[in-house]
Amino acid sequence: MRAEAVNVLSKMMKLRQITSGYIVGAEGTKAAFDVNPKLEDLDGFIDELGDEKLVIACQFKEEIYTLLERYKDLGCAAIFGDEPVHKRDESIRDFRKTDKIKLMILQPQAAAHGITLTAASYLLFLSLDYNFEYYYQTAKRIERLGQTQNMFVIHSLAVLSDGSPTIDSDLMDVLAYKARNRDVLFDSAVVLADVAEEQAERLIKRGESRA
Repeated sequence: MRAEAVNVLSKMMKLRQITSGYIVGAEGTKAAFDVNPKLEDLDGFIDELGDEKLVIACQFKEEIYTLLERYKDLGCAAIFGDEPVHKRDESIRDFRKTDKIKLMILQPQAAAHGITLTAASYLLFLSLDYNFEYYYQTAKRIERLGQTQNMFVIHSLAVLSDGSPTIDSDLMDVLAYKARNRDVLFDSAVVLADVAEEQAERLIKRGESRA
């Protein structure tokens, strides 16, 4: 399968897809990778949690469907664009009040506001984007009235085989920068232009270092 990216923003999207374990080809075809280290690490982390509940945030529907299938025997539900509202409400209720659901998967765009998931004290970001508002509000889903436990937010960041960073680390840097400059966060046009310019510079430097 052939995948193409014609500008910096589309290259960023392709890189984000790759670190999430799949790729969309030039004809719109999608293919998942046979090996996904993020999921392998997640398997181990879930085992370590034992009976503790976990909220997992990820950006792409492809990731969500993969997780729902992979962890269906553990009790797994998702809040994302394809899920009807009544099913979301039922899943949230079961997650909060029963042991039917151990893992709640969130797509930040669909779950950034108005949802309480204090049955979990662990939140793992399996993938990121540059939108700080979604990131911040997603983290707040476990930090709500009624939370009585210490909270832990974990980020799953892909690295290359030589240990060098990927787009995941770039996105983490962008979010950290925005966290320090919250007064200018929501001028989306300016932010998007700044992110694209900075990412272009990083891509060029990485290309030069491997030339």
